[in-house]
Amino acid sequence: MKLPHEELLLPLVEDWLPKKGEKGCPRCYLLDHLFDNFYTEEIFECLVEAQKPLRGYFFKYQDDLLPKDFTFIRLKNLFFYPLFFGNSQELFLSLWKEDVSFTSFYAEVSRLPNPSEVENHLQVISSLGFSRLTKRAEERLAPILKLEKVWLSLKEKEEISKLLFIVSSFPFDEELKEGIILKEEGKEHYYVLRDAQGCSLKEENLTQGAILGFVPGEKLKEEPFSRFSPFLLALSAFEHAKRAGLMLKEVEGFSLHVLADIIYELEDLGFAKRVYEIAKDYTLQPIELTLSLASIYYTLSDLDTAEKLLRGKLCGCIREDPMVHHNLGLVYLAKGNLSYAEYHLYKAYLLDPENRAIRQRLIQFLFDQGRISDILEILAGKEDLSPQEALILGKIYFRQGDYDRALSLLSQLLASPERDGEASLYLAWLYLNLRKNEEVANLFLDEARSKLSTDEFERLKRELNL
Repeated sequence: MKLPHEELLLPLVEDWLPKKGEKGCPRCYLLDHLFDNFYTEEIFECLVEAQKPLRGYFFKYQDDLLPKDFTFIRLKNLFFYPLFFGNSQELFLSLWKEDVSFTSFYAEVSRLPNPSEVENHLQVISSLGFSRLTKRAEERLAPILKLEKVWLSLKEKEEISKLLFIVSSFPFDEELKEGIILKEEGKEHYYVLRDAQGCSLKEENLTQGAILGFVPGEKLKEEPFSRFSPFLLALSAFEHAKRAGLMLKEVEGFSLHVLADIIYELEDLGFAKRVYEIAKDYTLQPIELTLSLASIYYTLSDLDTAEKLLRGKLCGCIREDPMVHHNLGLVYLAKGNLSYAEYHLYKAYLLDPENRAIRQRLIQFLFDQGRISDILEILAGKEDLSPQEALILGKIYFRQGDYDRALSLLSQLLASPERDGEASLYLAWLYLNLRKNEEVANLFLDEARSKLSTDEFERLKRELNL
């Protein structure tokens, strides 16, 4: 029986056992510390010692429904998933897809952690509503995490209706600081004021160029705000003000759409999905919300829901949006419905022919379908080719025997990651036969060998007589 991640763990355990003064079979040690698809704390200790820091995610599962396809390290009531096990993104996608209730955060572990500290941090993250906090999210939300931790113990003692939660782009003047009971000052400035009725928030009182978002405490008792952290709501009001070009903004229903966008950008698809669903009834930008929400369902492979959401925005009562058609085309492509995919990708292009991303996606689709004449018609006279379009057009010209134009286009990609193994082989042929430069041709040949499977490389090499 092969043990989970045996090839990764055995060398580390073999190294570690002598350091512990233990002898024996490393594989037996692994087997002795594997229970129900979980490795024990001893293996965690080994990994921390070997990696320093050990990078991964701490987890807390409310439902104890752990995905059976992934092996965790169990630390009493906590779980840890090391990044070097691989497939961490697939793990999160499977959890979000199944609506598993969990909380997690990224950590770099250099010594055995204090379980109570980890649990406390998970509790704070959970109270904010997040299921995953990446390293970037932790850095972005650092002030909120500190405030939420204090707020959890303070909120029962305060009369919330008399409080005011503020996020500001500038620090408060001294005269306003008397009523502050909590604050975190940094890139943005977070304040909680007591006796908020005495605080007059007016644009004329703000510093020139300042932006301020705020949440009156009484709003926290109302729907849809009661289920959210006041600090996240204040941040959403602040970002709402920035988007709208305002100096001052009180949280409102549309702020939830803004909050969902923030969460989406921080890569918590589960939490973002929940907030988008709530924000549907309050948004001022229904098309944009639908595009974001449908993209989450698409990422989670729920293509039927993504299709339903997008098709709901194609009624004749509103102007057709090219991105709705574009994304529907991608959904149908994933479903294998090529005729529907073609219709919507073409429709998106016709609605917005200047959108390079839309055009590139259509060109890639047509290339995959062998529709060369359509590609040449669309790209005729275009000077703003993307690297992907230049790659496709270069391949077409090469196959048609127009080698000068092929070389001109493919040479534009010498420093581009878009260049694939097939293009590298074409460049090898072009440099050998047109430029008469065998040395450079061999470099492209080696590059193609590293990018293609052996069978594909040999087949193309024979076809090109290289």
